[in-house]
Amino acid sequence: MGQLRNSAFLGAALVMAGCVTASRGDGIETASLADGAVVVGGPPGYCIDPETYPRGPDRTFAMIASCRNLTGDDTGPMVEPMVVTVTVAEQTPQATLPDASALAEEVGQRMIGGIRSGGLTLTHLASGGTEVIADGDPRYWRGTFLQGQRMVGLALYAGKGSPLAGAEGAAMLRAVRDRIGALSPKG
Repeated sequence: MGQLRNSAFLGAALVMAGCVTASRGDGIETASLADGAVVVGGPPGYCIDPETYPRGPDRTFAMIASCRNLTGDDTGPMVEPMVVTVTVAEQTPQATLPDASALAEEVGQRMIGGIRSGGLTLTHLASGGTEVIADGDPRYWRGTFLQGQRMVGLALYAGKGSPLAGAEGAAMLRAVRDRIGALSPKG
């Protein structure tokens, strides 16, 4: 899981060219990670940031944000601004999901809530959100689930006072996980 945490922060800072599977203006609708083992796509109104999507089949990081914000096009749907990072770990046949407190412990933050349901572990953290979004809410969400034999890590960062920094963040991460599950190869 340390690899997931480090990749999320490093990936957000990197600016790299990306390959696209389909696009909406300058935002990518879907992105293949881990040699196609995991396919990422955002819920309606959200796209993959092409500047954080590295080139090559072994890429393991993508960042999701508002398509309107990524493209500068105001014709798309209005959605709550946020950033979700998606990081895929190495293939591990015997991988098991950590519990919510283990996710909080790994990043050294105080957990203010946790959920483990339907193959998804989520932890709501009291601080650390401003490390990614300077004027964001200090609260943020982290999650993890298995897609095939790959552990997938999620982190959601939102603006100060955003409902996504609160209880709605869990529903958003469930929607991201469900979209990844629908797009990715089965088994």
